[in-house]
Amino acid sequence: MAKASDAFSTLKVLAPIFLISLVLFGYAIFNGTGGGRSRSLDYKNAYTNNRVVYDNNADEAPTKMPLSQWKMLIADNIKGHCLREGMTPAEVEQAVGEPTNARTVTYKGGVNGDIWEYTKREVVVKPCSKYEGDKCVDPIEYETKTATLYFSPKGHLTYPYLSGPLKRDFGERGSYCY
Repeated sequence: MAKASDAFSTLKVLAPIFLISLVLFGYAIFNGTGGGRSRSLDYKNAYTNNRVVYDNNADEAPTKMPLSQWKMLIADNIKGHCLREGMTPAEVEQAVGEPTNARTVTYKGGVNGDIWEYTKREVVVKPCSKYEGDKCVDPIEYETKTATLYFSPKGHLTYPYLSGPLKRDFGERGSYCY
């Protein structure tokens, strides 16, 4: 027969594990949601606060390999509808089409940069909740997603803000696909 002391010793072991798990879960939830902030705000702030670094990286990207290799890489990206840091606006347009919205902004110090936005309206896929005969009569719901692209003052893609229709290509390319 089990003694009460056995139950308490088991509880002494499980209680700290439970508390640690609870703390880790809370931390993951808090950081996963950006501490209550919007994720898009984090991406925009990351670019704005480090714009010079992103601009320099984008402007130097085509020079980090032989030109013939860069051109082959860009051709592959265009063919796959993917974006890569360092692309020109013409290459971006060949890869993913014309932007929904394009504007030029002036940053501190009078430096200009282009911002392109691609907006997609996608049907939200979910199980049908109401039928009339064999036909689903749920209203169609849409979700609007926007991808924002930033260009350096020298005209190179700097920071493909991940949102909406842009997806990260985890292959060797290291690019963002539409």
